[in-house]
Amino acid sequence: LVQVTIKPLNRQGLNTSVLASLRDARHLNFDDSLIAIETSLCNGPVYFDGYPDLTISLTDNILETLKINIKLHSYNILPGSEIIAIIHHVHYKATNSIYHKSLVNLTKGETTMMKCVTNYSNILIPQKIKWSDINIPED
Repeated sequence: LVQVTIKPLNRQGLNTSVLASLRDARHLNFDDSLIAIETSLCNGPVYFDGYPDLTISLTDNILETLKINIKLHSYNILPGSEIIAIIHHVHYKATNSIYHKSLVNLTKGETTMMKCVTNYSNILIPQKIKWSDINIPED
């Protein structure tokens, strides 16, 4: 499980967005490497969980395996200013076999986003987002 939080460091309600992708960077084909994708920061922090369902050998370069790519849109701010805070947690299990018995069934092309009801609440509502519904700018 990889949990990612993207928190804007500005006031709420601005028309800003972020395109964030969690990837298995060992894949050369971008579509094959995608694990999760998310967008929109106008209502405050965004939380999403990625279930990579992958096995990594101890001989692999672990620091080059999971990557978070971030692209910001609609920010007109002084250069050098901190715009967002990214918080991530990687939960893993070391095993002596490659059979991991994952409890989560993954669907390629979907991400589960956890929406916070309000900024002062601990209630999270899971929402499935289809990757085909997200517009990726060409620039």
